[in-house]
Amino acid sequence: MTSPVTPEIIRQRFGAAALMCLVFVRVQKMYLMDRLEASVIVRDMCLADSAISARKDSTIYSSQTLMAAAPVTAIPLGQSMEILPVTKIQASASAKKMLLVGLRCDHCNFGYKFRHNVNKAGCEPCQCHIHGSVNEFCNPSTGFYVSPHSINGCLPCSCHTTGSVNEVCDNLTGQCICQDDSVAGMRCDHCGPLYYGFDSETGKCQRCNCHPAGAINGTCHPITGQCVCKQFVTGSKCDNCVPGAGNLDAHNLFGCSKIPSQQPPPEGRVLNSSAIRLTWNPPDSPNSNRLTYQLYRDASGIYTTEDHYPYSTQVFTDTFLYPYTSYSYHLEASNVRGSTSSSTLTYRTQPGVPVGNLHLNPILPVGPHSISFNWTALSNNSGPIVKYILRCASTVGLQPCGQHEGLETFATIWNLVPFTRYSFYLQACTSGGCLLSQQVAVITAQAPPEEQQPPAVQSISSTELAVEWEHPKKPNASGWFNPHPVLESANENALRPPLTSTRVTDLDPYTKYEFRVLAVNMAGSTFSNWTSQRTSEAAPVFMPPPSVFPLSPYSLSVSWEKPQDNEARGEVMGYSVNVITAQKVLPVLSQVLYIAAAHEQSYTVTGLEPYRIYSFTITLCNRVGCISSEQGMGQTLAAGDKNIVCSAFQQMLLENVEGNRSP
Repeated sequence: MTSPVTPEIIRQRFGAAALMCLVFVRVQKMYLMDRLEASVIVRDMCLADSAISARKDSTIYSSQTLMAAAPVTAIPLGQSMEILPVTKIQASASAKKMLLVGLRCDHCNFGYKFRHNVNKAGCEPCQCHIHGSVNEFCNPSTGFYVSPHSINGCLPCSCHTTGSVNEVCDNLTGQCICQDDSVAGMRCDHCGPLYYGFDSETGKCQRCNCHPAGAINGTCHPITGQCVCKQFVTGSKCDNCVPGAGNLDAHNLFGCSKIPSQQPPPEGRVLNSSAIRLTWNPPDSPNSNRLTYQLYRDASGIYTTEDHYPYSTQVFTDTFLYPYTSYSYHLEASNVRGSTSSSTLTYRTQPGVPVGNLHLNPILPVGPHSISFNWTALSNNSGPIVKYILRCASTVGLQPCGQHEGLETFATIWNLVPFTRYSFYLQACTSGGCLLSQQVAVITAQAPPEEQQPPAVQSISSTELAVEWEHPKKPNASGWFNPHPVLESANENALRPPLTSTRVTDLDPYTKYEFRVLAVNMAGSTFSNWTSQRTSEAAPVFMPPPSVFPLSPYSLSVSWEKPQDNEARGEVMGYSVNVITAQKVLPVLSQVLYIAAAHEQSYTVTGLEPYRIYSFTITLCNRVGCISSEQGMGQTLAAGDKNIVCSAFQQMLLENVEGNRSP
C-alpha cells in the first residue's frame, strides 16, 4: 500500500498555487503466457488548491505488451489507490497516435511530452535526467522548462504574447519561438542585432539602417537607434564627418580623414661606407587609412612609397654614398586631407678603403733571421688610418712567416730562416677596409748550418761498419742540401754533391765505435751528436785456465773468469766444465762435467778420490763458436783424522781468501 497523499504534503513539496500532476504507480506481479511480466497501472490526479479529482482514464504499461484497464472513479483525498486487474490486449493497427490520451485524444500520456516543432499530432519520450528528476515522467502539457536555478526544478516559459509564436518554449533551455526575425531574447521580448525599438503591440522592431561607411557595424542602441560611429563620423546613422574631417570612406577605419600629425623622424643605421638603412613608423596620428611617404636627403626627395592600414614599419636603403660623409634626412607623411613633416637627423657613412700608393722599402743590410722596412704615411679622404699591417710569406709553399701591426711607418720581422726568399707586402687600413701595396721579395743572409742529425751506423761484419747521414735540417746557405734554393743561377749546384755514406773496415770484432758528422757551409759549421755501434761477433780467441782448489778429500772447487771483450769477441752464451783423464796412450780424454750459464763462474766437483791430482778445462761459447782454456790442476786432500782434515781445509781457504784480496 502506498502512503496517503495529503494537501499538507503537496503544499510543502510544490507550493500552494501549483498545478501538478501526481503519478501513483503500483507494480503487480502477474504471470501472463507462462512467463513473469510486470504491469504498471498509472493513474493521474490533478491538484488545484486543495481539491483532487481523478481522471476517468488511465493507461497501463507492461515490459512486453501494451495493457489497458477499466475506468476508475474518484478517490477521496488522503486515501490510497488500489491495484486493479488488467487484461492483455493488442494495439489496434488503425491507432495512429497510441501515446495520446484523454476523451478527445488531445494530450500526451504520462512519460511523454507534446512535440510541437516536429509533429503537432504526436508525442515523444520525456528523456528525464536520471539524477536530476524524481522519476521518468514529465508534464505532458507545455509552458514550463527545466531550470537548475529553481528549487522546484521547473520555471514557467513566460513567452511574450506578441513577440513569440505561442507560449510554448524549449523544455530544456526555455527558449521561446519568436514570430519575427527582428525580435530576439529567450522570451522574444527585445530586439535582435541590427534592430531597435521593440513594439509590444506588433511584436516587431525597426531596422537600424546605419551608414556602412560611417558606422563601425550595423548595430545600434536598442531603444534610441543611435548607431556606433567611427572616430571622425557623427549623426544618428553615422552619415556625417566631424568638423575638420572629410572624405567619408567605407575602407577608412576613421570613417573620415584629417591632416596627419606628429610624424617621427627616420632612424638610420649606417651599413658601410656607401649605404645607410633608414626605417620609420607612421605618424602618431595618421588620421586616415592611407598614407604617402616622401623621404628627403639633404632637402632633396629620394624615395616615395604608400602604406595602408594596418600600418607597418617602412624600410629604405640609401646606397651609392661617399665614404666618411655626413647626410641629413627628414620625412613627409600625407593623406587626402594634407601632410606633416618630421624633424631632421644626420648620419655619417663609415670610412672606406684608402686610395693612393704604398711604397715598401727594405733597410739594408739584411740579417739571416730578421729584415727591417720603412714606408711613407698615406693621406686620403676615405677616413682615418687605424693601422698599418706588414705581412710576409715564404715563396716556397707560401707559408706565413710573421706580421706587424701598428700606426708606425717602420717595422722589423723576426724569426726568419737564413738564406730564404720571402715576399713582403703592406696594408694601410681604415675601419672600412685596407689598401694593399705591391709585393717586395727579399733574401735573408746565410748562417752556419743547424740541426745536423747524428749518423746511422750498421754492422756489416765483425770487422766492418756502414755509416750513413743526412744533410742538416737547416743548411742556412746555398748548395745541394738547401731545401729552398733561392738563387736562380745555372752554376748554383755545379759542384759534385758531398757524400752521405761510407764504409769503415779493418775494425776489431765485437768492438764498440762512436761516430758524429761535421756540416760546413760558407758561414760556419756545426757537429751532430755522437752515435755508437759494435762490430759483429767472431769466434772467441782466448779463455783463461781455471783455478782449482781442494775442498775435501772427495771434492774440488773449479772457478774461472770471463775473458776480455776482444778475447770473447761476442756475447758469452755459456761455459762447460771439463775434466781431463790422462791415458798411457794418446789421445787424452775430456769429459764434460757441468754446463754453466753465462753468469756462473764456479763449480764444485764431488765424488773424487782422496789425495789425487785432477786436471780441468773451461770451454767458452758465443753465437759464432767456442774455445777451450788451458788445463788447471788441483789435488784433493788426503784422507785421515777428521779434525786434521778440517784444520788443513780451513787454512787453505784462508790463504785463498787472502790471495783474492791482494791486487
